[in-house]
Amino acid sequence: MGHPLTISLALVAVVLGIAFVLIERRSPEPLVPLDVFRNRDLTVGNVVMLLIGAAMVALFFALSVYMQAVLGYDALVTGLTQLPLAGALVIMAGLVPAVIARFGAKPTLIGSLVILAAGLVWLSAAPADAQFVVDILGPSTLIGIGMGGAFVTTTQLSVDGVEGGESGLAGGLVNTSQQIGGALGLALLGTLASVRTEALIDSGVATPDALTSGFSWLFMATAAVTLVAATAAGFARRN
Repeated sequence: MGHPLTISLALVAVVLGIAFVLIERRSPEPLVPLDVFRNRDLTVGNVVMLLIGAAMVALFFALSVYMQAVLGYDALVTGLTQLPLAGALVIMAGLVPAVIARFGAKPTLIGSLVILAAGLVWLSAAPADAQFVVDILGPSTLIGIGMGGAFVTTTQLSVDGVEGGESGLAGGLVNTSQQIGGALGLALLGTLASVRTEALIDSGVATPDALTSGFSWLFMATAAVTLVAATAAGFARRN
């Protein structure tokens, strides 16, 4: 069962969230006018960003721990091994506006999320004695490509059609969705990996193999979350 403090804080967060909505509905000058969510693209974009944030924060945490605790890399080498992912992300972020102009935001976002999910599934197959070039480089690069396309397109979708006076609000909402998603994703997906790892260790499996299996479950779960995000993106307006 969950720790009482965790459950209590979760309940407090829910109560505060409900109170915030009730106060905003009654306020003559609300901080977040709820009418803004009538913009379908803004709403879909924030849902997608929340799910992407959940998947990505859990991914980066697990990947770093996997490389250090299982593969034996030090912190510096672990950071350097993620340069291909970062490079692919940056390059794709620069290219994706042209892709959006050619195919539209909705197909670009769905395609990026599918690529991202494929990279995560590929990464989940990495063994306890993985070699970086053979087992990590390929999926990391694919993840960077999908992530770069997904983040840029989701941000654009979230501010699409928003009036000039509400552009700052739209930008703040999408950033908030990413942060909330990251916190929830790390808590839930990290728990999933921990439960799997502890179960295997209790059954007599060696710690490196147990950790690898736990991280594999986490990577598969992040792929599933990403596919849910792709499904949600399908509800955006066709453009």
